[in-house]
Amino acid sequence: MASSLSSLAENLLTPEHEKFRETAKHFVTGDMPLVARKGVYPYEYTDSWERLEDTRLPSKRSFYSTLTETGIKESEFDHAKEVWSHFNCRTLGDYSDLYLKIDVLLLADVFENFRDLCMKTYNLDAAHYFTAPGLSFDAMLKFTGQKLQLLHDYDMLLMFENGIRGGLVQASKRYATANNVKTPGYDETKEKSWIIYQDCNNLYGWAISQYMPNLQQAIKNGLIVEKVHRVIQFNQSDWLAKYIDLNTEMRKKARNAFEKDFFKFMNNAVFGKTMESKRKQLKIELVSCERRLQKCINKTTFKHCTNYNENLNAVALENKIIKFDKPIYIGFSVLDISKTLMYDYHYNVMQKHYRDKIKLMYTDTDSLIYHIKTTDFYEDLAANHSLLDRMDTANLPSDHPCYVAVRKKEPGYFSDEVDADIIPEFCALRAKLRF
Repeated sequence: MASSLSSLAENLLTPEHEKFRETAKHFVTGDMPLVARKGVYPYEYTDSWERLEDTRLPSKRSFYSTLTETGIKESEFDHAKEVWSHFNCRTLGDYSDLYLKIDVLLLADVFENFRDLCMKTYNLDAAHYFTAPGLSFDAMLKFTGQKLQLLHDYDMLLMFENGIRGGLVQASKRYATANNVKTPGYDETKEKSWIIYQDCNNLYGWAISQYMPNLQQAIKNGLIVEKVHRVIQFNQSDWLAKYIDLNTEMRKKARNAFEKDFFKFMNNAVFGKTMESKRKQLKIELVSCERRLQKCINKTTFKHCTNYNENLNAVALENKIIKFDKPIYIGFSVLDISKTLMYDYHYNVMQKHYRDKIKLMYTDTDSLIYHIKTTDFYEDLAANHSLLDRMDTANLPSDHPCYVAVRKKEPGYFSDEVDADIIPEFCALRAKLRF
């Protein structure tokens, strides 16, 4: 749950506070409006035991954090004063105990509601798992009922391992400025141009649901096959599609940002689990004995050692025996299939329409940044179904001429990453470093 406790607790708010089951066990109904939200605490002010004996709530400026370089809002300070008064706190220590109690109960409620969500959607209890990817992988197996065959032929395993290629990330054109009526400093004497930033909805989720057109696409775009080195025969089906569709539909129905991100993650996590490298896994041993430390260092599987203090070290050891029990052929296929969509969109949609008027400036796995010489890109979209039919424009304003709601968050469609805002200038120093 990669969100703050404050936002997670806010997602549970209802007029009756019925989702705060654990908190309600410790507080009466009249207390709930005050305890069903994340409070604030002056962490840096509390720098000694004596501070906890203070009989008044510290001033607002005492809540300032040098770590985040932020203070608290007036409404948050008012809430802290109301909590102090309502619960009759006599000292800062009383307030501290109450603050920690509320934090723990809120966290319990958030996780219990998360368990409810997982039980309702997948009929699996999240409390039985260490990580969300582990939960997603089991949910996928349970929902699809598919039995996956593991690789027993070592040469075949090596073929898949060597064939894994990550997403394409590159800066093809490092700098460009847009020149159109909506950009600052527009020069009508120069050719009009736009900078467009597009992102593919749930690229890996789309790829997981597809068949394998890789070779056919490459041949259509000019690849000449001179020799076939190796062939693997297998039964092909889109068996993962219904699991992807389930999470896509749940994402559309999501009531808050956490649920929206969670169901997207559940799709992507399946891919990540199939890409898990067993070779890179290490055994970590905490060692406090000097004799044992020397034994570990002398082992042929010794990788590295991290010293915490004179009595504690963490020794990383490679595994003597590697058990290849992950279906890496799924991740291998997904990576290659995902590239076919990006290639198809670039060569057969954008470049086919604009020809020499378009330059690909930057690409990052599932996103493309273009510099296009045109009067108005959005007029082009509205007038050409070959462009608009590949776009998810549900994130544009409802009165926008290109707005179409039916493809909202549909995997495989491209959306405007800046929601129709204007990008006046683009600069990329290298891959993963752009402005």
